[in-house]
Amino acid sequence: MSSILPFLILIGVLIFVHELGHFMWAKILGVKVLTFSLGFPPKLLSKTVGETEYVISAIPLGGYVKMLGEDAGDEVPESEMKRAFHMQPVWKRFVIVVAGPLMNLIFPVLIYFVVLSVLAGEIEPATVGTLVPGDPADVAGLEPGDRIVQIDDTPINGFEDLREAVGEAAGRTVKIAYMRGGKRLESTIVPRKATETVIAVLGLTEEVGRIGVYPIFPRPVIQITDPDGTAARAGLRSRDLIMSVDRDPISKWIELEKKLEADGPAKLEVTFLRPVPVSSPVGSIHTYEAGTATLTFAAGRGTRLDRLGAASSESYVSKVRPGTPAHKAGIRAGDRIAGINGVEVRIWDQLTNTLRTYPDDLHRITFEKPGGILVTSSVRQLKKTVVDDFGQEHSRYTFGASNFNLYKRDERIPNPRRLATALEGAFEGTWYYIKITGLLFARLFQGKISLKTIGGPILIFDIAGRSAKAGWETYLDTMALISINLGIINLLPIPILDGGVILLMLIETVRRRPLSDRFRVIYQYVGMGIVGLLVVLVFYNDISRYWDRIVGFFSGS
Repeated sequence: MSSILPFLILIGVLIFVHELGHFMWAKILGVKVLTFSLGFPPKLLSKTVGETEYVISAIPLGGYVKMLGEDAGDEVPESEMKRAFHMQPVWKRFVIVVAGPLMNLIFPVLIYFVVLSVLAGEIEPATVGTLVPGDPADVAGLEPGDRIVQIDDTPINGFEDLREAVGEAAGRTVKIAYMRGGKRLESTIVPRKATETVIAVLGLTEEVGRIGVYPIFPRPVIQITDPDGTAARAGLRSRDLIMSVDRDPISKWIELEKKLEADGPAKLEVTFLRPVPVSSPVGSIHTYEAGTATLTFAAGRGTRLDRLGAASSESYVSKVRPGTPAHKAGIRAGDRIAGINGVEVRIWDQLTNTLRTYPDDLHRITFEKPGGILVTSSVRQLKKTVVDDFGQEHSRYTFGASNFNLYKRDERIPNPRRLATALEGAFEGTWYYIKITGLLFARLFQGKISLKTIGGPILIFDIAGRSAKAGWETYLDTMALISINLGIINLLPIPILDGGVILLMLIETVRRRPLSDRFRVIYQYVGMGIVGLLVVLVFYNDISRYWDRIVGFFSGS
């Protein structure tokens, strides 16, 4: 029941925005508005102001703006003919009708601007945390800790600026400026062309430029590679998180590397946190136990890092589920993923990105066994159809091997372009979701997406409640997405919807004369039939989706 208020607010706001579009442009263009109603009859509250009756009705699943002469057969006094809807030129009627759905498509710009104005106050700096081996940034000589400040003539304030700048420069040589140790350095770089998945269910991908930089620093989580090495002899184990070396706190793997690469005492005291599995109602999780160890480095060739007998856990397998594609390929815990499809793997995200972008492909994965033996095996992910909490069907792909590592990001910094960032993001985000929603509808009509995915009031009720509990940002984001859906649905060329009215006007324009009242009445009845079938479909889907919960509600269980 806690979902009722979020549902009513969400639906009420979106209906008001839609009907306000019709109402506002009808007034602007001189058409008489008889009724402005939120909800469908019976009426709950009514007040007439001027020539318009403002109504709140009992059924909160829509609304309407009733204009003079709008329906076929309406009686219009001769003195009011000039203000009747059906007497207006086509362009005026078009503007009034299309204004409703357009308001639903424009409204998310305001929502996203409000959200981003709050969230864009601080941004993630464009710091190099991890480099993909062999990618343009690695080849150009960038190092972890560098902060990128400019691409060509474009200043880079944060990491999103960097993604956008290089994303638009695929295959083109650009000049990159970055700060290292207080000095400004410059280099040229050619962002590689990368294919990234936009919406998996649509099979939608885009080609962008990438230079192989992540803003995350692997934390000093170790993987024991030599059971006779310094780390193992000191009592350290794989997955231990090093917290300090000789009382100096460290939080990044590169800081541990620097400590061990430098000349120093033969003994180093380290503190660490060790993950300990614990049982819980939600499954296997872990907590940490603190410990100390003394690293004793005997005289020998190479740096202390070389003799540590441990590496960053970043590309090592921590767990493999039996029976999965990874397990069948021979991959086991403790193996190091060395490459995929001929490309060296240094960070786990390289593997997961490739698997996510090409989920149905056969991949050649090279992995290193303890002892240095390299094995290459062909792996195809396991595909299953799953149903989410909202009853929507999705394809889920399983590889079966996972990695254990922790990451640290640099502290966020003030955004010098807060309002500009919010405004740009609002327009870009709205246009992005309009395109995606339009493609979803296209796939639906093509039969590539099941009709079972369509939801109605019960689904919206559930989504509204869940999003409200998740926080105001999620709730407003949900409102924006539903507003876009409402706008596109109303533009569909179905009689009695706005799109159906627009279709009539287009036919009138082509014929160069009005359609008969008889045709309009038949057209409306056809529309009512189509909409009736759609209502039956969405309620059937909703009831099927939530049947167990509906039965439980009425049975009191």
